[in-house]
Amino acid sequence: MKKFVLKLRIVATIVACLAVMMFASCNKDKDDDGLSTSTITSITASVEGGSALNNLVDEVRLLAWDESGIVELAKAKFTNGGFKIDLPKTIPSNLRFLSLDDFPEGINVSNKNVKITFANHLWAYDEDGERIGSFYYYNDDTFWLLYYSDGDVNITGKYTEEDEYGDKVTETCSVYLKKGWNQMFLIEKKVSEGVWENTLTTTSQSGMKWVLEEYL
Repeated sequence: MKKFVLKLRIVATIVACLAVMMFASCNKDKDDDGLSTSTITSITASVEGGSALNNLVDEVRLLAWDESGIVELAKAKFTNGGFKIDLPKTIPSNLRFLSLDDFPEGINVSNKNVKITFANHLWAYDEDGERIGSFYYYNDDTFWLLYYSDGDVNITGKYTEEDEYGDKVTETCSVYLKKGWNQMFLIEKKVSEGVWENTLTTTSQSGMKWVLEEYL
């Protein structure tokens, strides 16, 4: 199985753009700027090679960060090669929220009073309660992200900077978050040697798949 690795550049893109599948029960529409939007109430995943995992994975837990560390938000049994997790309607008030105040020139935020937090940890556990790996939803250049927003906000625009590797990176944000749980997709594109174009969007992407990265 291909090992899933989040590059430091990807993490930097998330922080910069937000200062920051297979879904069931979605409500989708468009805002006045024509940006795709999506709020979700559950995650339904059919995992690649999932039938071979039925005797390995017992439970999937969705986790986020609070002031003291990791906190569990929801969980579900792993059955028939996949899982469905119902997302909580409310979240703990002590989760770590990200500020929308500080952005590079070129990125526009429609409402800086909105607070957002992410819950991208989907951990796999065996029947003894031991963590054995993590689930990810991605393709070769696109990574799925899950965010909770306490209000509606547009984050749009583009800027270019040199990253810690000395590469020229252009970051484009095309994001509209609605109050509740939102899916986002981070797309990383290598244009040429030392030149990258990355996009953070709420528009659904094709060719995605759920995989389990097991601990070595």
